[in-house]
Amino acid sequence: PMKQFQEHQNVLAGKDGKRIIKMYNKVAKTIVRYEVWLHNTWCQSSDQAKTGLLATLIVRHPDNGKFYVNFDPKIFELIREAKCLERMGFSIPESARIALMQEDKLKTFHRKLEWALKEYDRIKSQVLPLTAEVLKPHFKDMDWKIRPGMRTLTWTSLNIEPYIDHLFAGLKKLQELISVMNDIINNRIDYNIKLVTKTL
Repeated sequence: PMKQFQEHQNVLAGKDGKRIIKMYNKVAKTIVRYEVWLHNTWCQSSDQAKTGLLATLIVRHPDNGKFYVNFDPKIFELIREAKCLERMGFSIPESARIALMQEDKLKTFHRKLEWALKEYDRIKSQVLPLTAEVLKPHFKDMDWKIRPGMRTLTWTSLNIEPYIDHLFAGLKKLQELISVMNDIINNRIDYNIKLVTKTL
């Protein structure tokens, strides 16, 4: 706005002109100071948000025993803010730059792990009560496949992709086993029992 006033100097030529310019400069200094303070505070908080990357990939709920992806949503918030600040010409700390460079990878891992855990719950829901006891060792095996994500792997680990592939392979095997068992029970055993009862 002050550039437009420079073009039309007669607007600020009056006795209030100098007072308006001083007030404008004072407000501008305050805004710049606030902007610098806000940027410094954000830089410090970005280092704290980065610690979320050191969390394990998966946690188990203590009450219901279900698995959940252990990802701090503040990391995606940090990445979004870092993008905006970088576009505006602000410097961003190294920790935020590292998170920014890993954005696609983090989103992919998060999405794949969410899908895998939902798929595991879906597969569990397909188990017939008759076969639950027989399938216990297979579910225990799947829990062991999930375990590294609860104990050793963090969002900064280098072997997340092979871990996820291992989970997917285990889920596929478990799904095939349950489908075959359900098919045998529903379409063969139950069918034959109904056939026998009809003939008697």
